[in-house]
Amino acid sequence: VGVTHDGFAVVALRGTLPPSLNGDDVMQWVDDWANDARIAPVPWMVSGAPFGKAETGFAAAALLLWAWIEGQVEAVLAQAPNGVLITGHSKGGAMCYLIASLVNARWPELGGKIDVHAFAPAVSVDADFVAAYDAAGLEARTTRYMAAHDVVPFLPKWTAADIWIDAQLKGFKQEAAWLALGAYVAVKTDSGYAAPGAQVCFDAAHTQI
Repeated sequence: VGVTHDGFAVVALRGTLPPSLNGDDVMQWVDDWANDARIAPVPWMVSGAPFGKAETGFAAAALLLWAWIEGQVEAVLAQAPNGVLITGHSKGGAMCYLIASLVNARWPELGGKIDVHAFAPAVSVDADFVAAYDAAGLEARTTRYMAAHDVVPFLPKWTAADIWIDAQLKGFKQEAAWLALGAYVAVKTDSGYAAPGAQVCFDAAHTQI
């Protein structure tokens, strides 16, 4: 959490830790990836009211951080007259929407001054969450950035672009294994998740498409 020179508070959320075998980093890495694998949806509550559902692992991570984020934002908000920017990459991108919903409820005076920029975010919320997010005025101020050949924004299962049914594989064993895995993910995610905000895509040459 910090403040830009032009008066915005910034909440930046990191992605999943990269693989590491360096001493104390090992268990942090294992725990982080295990948390991502908790793909089932759970109810998401904002100010005690239902706000759709979110992927269990991302929801747990967001709630674990929330008390710290709340305190940090509170400490810098007077220096941020232009509002709050919430951003993150990969896992952090998936958590952006969850944190934005909490920031919006905690500081209603920020209405219209919360912007979300999620980079290569995994999908993490259901259609009911997106509807509540839109009703809160956050949908129109949210942008998702995706790059060609990056599978993360389609995981664990995005109903609008389902890689589990669209993949082309060769060989019966591969196809059977892929279909079985896709069916498992579909069941575990309650048929899949939705993606809030406007989508901006870049090709392999980093040109916007």
